[in-house]
Amino acid sequence: MNRKWICLLCSLLFILFLSACTAPEPEPVPEIEPEIETIAYHTLTLALVTASPLHSLLASEVAAFNYQNETYRIEILEFCELDIPKLQAEFATGQIPDIIFYADGWCVLRRHIPSHRLATRGLLADLYEFIDLDPSLGRDSFPAHILDAVSTGESLYELPYFFRLSVAVGDAARLGTEMGWTFDDMLRTLEETEFDGYLLNPNIVRYSLLHLMLESLIDDFVDWGTGTTYFDSDAFQRLLEIVKTYAPPLPYGLVFEADLIQQERQLMMWQSFAQPNFLQLFDFYFEQMVPIGFPAPYGTGHAIRYDASFSISALSEHKDVAWSFVRQFYMPAFFEDFFETHQFLAGIPIHMDGIELNISIENPGFTLGLGEHDSPDFYEIVVGYATAYDIERFRSILESVTRVARLDIDIWNIVSEEAEAFFQDNRTAEATAQIIQNKVQSFVSEQFQPE
Repeated sequence: MNRKWICLLCSLLFILFLSACTAPEPEPVPEIEPEIETIAYHTLTLALVTASPLHSLLASEVAAFNYQNETYRIEILEFCELDIPKLQAEFATGQIPDIIFYADGWCVLRRHIPSHRLATRGLLADLYEFIDLDPSLGRDSFPAHILDAVSTGESLYELPYFFRLSVAVGDAARLGTEMGWTFDDMLRTLEETEFDGYLLNPNIVRYSLLHLMLESLIDDFVDWGTGTTYFDSDAFQRLLEIVKTYAPPLPYGLVFEADLIQQERQLMMWQSFAQPNFLQLFDFYFEQMVPIGFPAPYGTGHAIRYDASFSISALSEHKDVAWSFVRQFYMPAFFEDFFETHQFLAGIPIHMDGIELNISIENPGFTLGLGEHDSPDFYEIVVGYATAYDIERFRSILESVTRVARLDIDIWNIVSEEAEAFFQDNRTAEATAQIIQNKVQSFVSEQFQPE
């Protein structure tokens, strides 16, 4: 080969070798991270009092809802009584949780921020709208007279799931055998029999008796559906007169009600209960017990009393979801499971099937000892299993209820403060009632905002 061509070939090989050595390294291929699917949950809030005895039950139900639901989550907002001013300020500006759980031993939330106040401002949803469309929970699932008692006007803003009966009883020999009487009926009976004792246990002083009777009758004096009050009525004046005359200003001390009733120095007894056999306790005190009730403008004066209920915000963007959570507490499966787990019910379930379950439970009763064991005055009250007679009377009382025992703390403060002048003989019942009427009407009008 020609020497010239050999040199040229060597030069080309050298250039190719040099280019390979000096060429830049190829850029690494970036690793593609796998996409992680993120779920955007819609969050609902639920207001709950920390001290609620049903706190753990509700928390477990919330946890179960969150675990089973792929789209929605419920966040519990816990608070205590010290948080009430902050909550009131937030609620006043429409910052209201999606769900409100009214449940605590001291009824903190219901006393300070009752549902009717929120409803008058358009902040609570009408639960009838959900019940009427629910495939399993129609209005016929609940006793109509209990729904009427809980309702505000034609709307239902709060629904309890357990309740108790608040009942006043007396001796049929003195009061007759029929349930129900008016204030005038009571005053006439007391005057005719020259009764000069106490309406209830003499340790229930004037303000306690006034509160007890007023909370059962409050719907007769305040209509939150229209924003109208009726404290200037004759009925409220009679209520003041009865409390002043038949309740002591100070506690009486150690007493045995059986002795006072036998001596005709105590007219009636009051209790809150949920089981039919509890009526046997009254039978111990009265030869023939009559559940006559507190005097009232109409009906019996009996009421239901409850510690646990739900409301749903009218401003919630997910009201249907809120109802899907709330409704489970009114289904037969809930109170049946509750009884199977706890071997008791926390009251009378509001569902018709729950009422029948409560009546059918064979409650063994209890024994109540009164006095010192070594004292000759010691005696025991034995309450046994419910009899057919107990169940018959229990049903009769339940069917007569038309009221709910509840009392707005601000209305109570007005009534108790102004009643003092009447109790001290510094003002007439009529003048006192008129002052209370003016102040409470002004307060209610401030709260009331019709749609």
